[in-house]
Amino acid sequence: MHRPDFTCPASVVFTLNRPWAEFPAMLSFGHGVIVASSSYAAEPFTPVGAGAFTVERFSAPDELLLAARDDYWGGVPYLDQVKFVAIQGEQAKIDSLAAGGVQMAYLRNAETVDVAKGKFPGYAEFISLSMVGQINNRPGHPGADVRVRQAMNLAIDPDVLDQRARGGKGMPGGEMFQPWSVWHNNIEPAGLDPAKARQLLDDAKKDGYNGAITYMGTSDPNGQAAALAVQAMLQSVGFTVNVEYAASTSDMVKRLYVDHNYDLALGGNGLLDAAPFMRLYSALHSTSANNTVGVSSPKVDAMLSAIQAAGTAADKKAALADLQTVFNEQVPIMVWGAGANYVPWSENVYGLMPSLDSIILLDEAWIKK
Repeated sequence: MHRPDFTCPASVVFTLNRPWAEFPAMLSFGHGVIVASSSYAAEPFTPVGAGAFTVERFSAPDELLLAARDDYWGGVPYLDQVKFVAIQGEQAKIDSLAAGGVQMAYLRNAETVDVAKGKFPGYAEFISLSMVGQINNRPGHPGADVRVRQAMNLAIDPDVLDQRARGGKGMPGGEMFQPWSVWHNNIEPAGLDPAKARQLLDDAKKDGYNGAITYMGTSDPNGQAAALAVQAMLQSVGFTVNVEYAASTSDMVKRLYVDHNYDLALGGNGLLDAAPFMRLYSALHSTSANNTVGVSSPKVDAMLSAIQAAGTAADKKAALADLQTVFNEQVPIMVWGAGANYVPWSENVYGLMPSLDSIILLDEAWIKK
């Protein structure tokens, strides 16, 4: 069966006010997704679906049910419905996939990715800054003091964290871009130095800081293991760490992105070699709505502009190396390691089309009975 030829009757023209070599990639990320105008017809925003499937039912955070569009420009999808369900814990996702409860899953924990790659077909994507410590830089939080951020960074060993939370299967390291990345540079990360961390913390305490940190983590087994490892390493240099666990993914998002009610949290920025700028801008630019950690640095903003405008690979690599230097000095976030996202699927699933950022297009997907 072949799709009909389709010629768009109109063109969309983007006029940029500055050079942006990565711009085409934006159309493959969520930033460039077309949103149905009817989604904004009333308050609050109501997802509709402007692609091959429309929203039939959305029961956050448990279920999203999509129905095929009869009028989709590429032809009616082969699947009648697509259902997304919430499963807590990555091993539980693998178990459900093996039992036929689901036909596809999304994995990012190194230990479970390693298991799934040996069991199921799928799509793997290597990413930088897969595992980071998100420090709330905002006034009123300990991370507003650069000495506290530096102390945390010097106290946490990415290798130990990988052993505890990833079963030693990850790619730990403090550099933004590891040797496998095309953007790897010769700027060494700050490294591990507990004695210096203790001194920086003592200096901050002399100025009135009590040493307390609230760590926000996820309640799945890997998230709990990461929380306990971070807590132990920070307390070994003099911090007092209170661990809180989010009840759900939506609760975690609300705490970090809406309320900003945390001091430190486990996160990831997911930089792709094909387009590292967009995630860096989103996470670190002072005007970005997704700047969860509250970084407000003219120096960082200027470096992000240089990365965006870089016309050659050499220029971009140099600009990213400059940003690594700032990470070492200012520690807006802590880099704990790279990793891989893996989207496994059942052997009877066909027609999937991988895109950037582990997005899988489903308009031509079908299941063999």
